[in-house]
Order: sequence, then structure tokens, then C-alpha cells
Amino acid sequence: MQRQLHEHGAETRLIPIVQGVEPEERAVCYEVFDRAGFDDYCAFYGTQYFTAGAGIRIDELVADLQEIDTEQDRNIFLIGLLSPNYLERVPDSVGAAAGQTAWRSDMAPTKQSEEELRQQWDIFTNRAVDALGVDPDSPVNGETTNTEMI
Repeated sequence: MQRQLHEHGAETRLIPIVQGVEPEERAVCYEVFDRAGFDDYCAFYGTQYFTAGAGIRIDELVADLQEIDTEQDRNIFLIGLLSPNYLERVPDSVGAAAGQTAWRSDMAPTKQSEEELRQQWDIFTNRAVDALGVDPDSPVNGETTNTEMI
């Protein structure tokens, strides 16, 4: 699909997702990423660490991210976590994150003006960017800025 997007002049980039619980399972992903030319970013889905009914398993998520960090050299786009408090704990290889629970819990669209919501969003995203330790104006491979990914 990445090749077809490129051949048709699309600016859309695919970010492959790491799957697997065991290193051997994830190794299959890395091999496919290498063959397909995905050498800069990979994604990791972390929502299940918070929604599986076993409470908040941030320590397990951080440990798994650290393992993935040692297994391969790509930056990680973390899906399912945007809490600045938790993002401070992830490895430096996590260069982008997406989530909704943390910022939605801070927002009250029926009680706040549009301007208040914008200001609160800016504060929240700045905290998330600071927690990740990324430069929000630094392009990722010249294509997009980190804050566009957050």
C-alpha cells in the first residue's frame, strides 16, 4: 500500500504497527517493516493497558515499550496514551502519541466557550509535548511536525 500511495503522488504516510507479546512475534513485524522500507517510525497500540479490566497497567506498558526500544531502532508512535503524567515515563524513542481520555476529561464543551476550549487544548498539548521531550516544530523526516501527530 505504501508503494501504491507513493506511485499515485499521495502525501499520506503509513506507520506500521508492532504486534505481538513475545519478542519472537514482534521480530516478524520488524522483518516486514525492514523489507517494506519502514525505517523511521512504527506504532504501538497501548489502549489495552488501560481498558482490559485489570486497572491501569502503566508499568507494564513502559516495560513493553522499553523492550521494543531495545529490539529495533525506529521511533515509536504510541496510540492510546496522551496523559502528560504517563508520557513522562515512556522511553525517549516514543516521539509521538495519540489518545483521548486524558484531554477529554479536562474539557467541558457544554460549559466552556470555544476560546476557553482552545486555550485548554493548547495547554494540554504543550504539556504532552513537554512530557515526550520533543521539539513540536521539528519535522519528522521533513513531512510533518510532531504536534501534527499528537
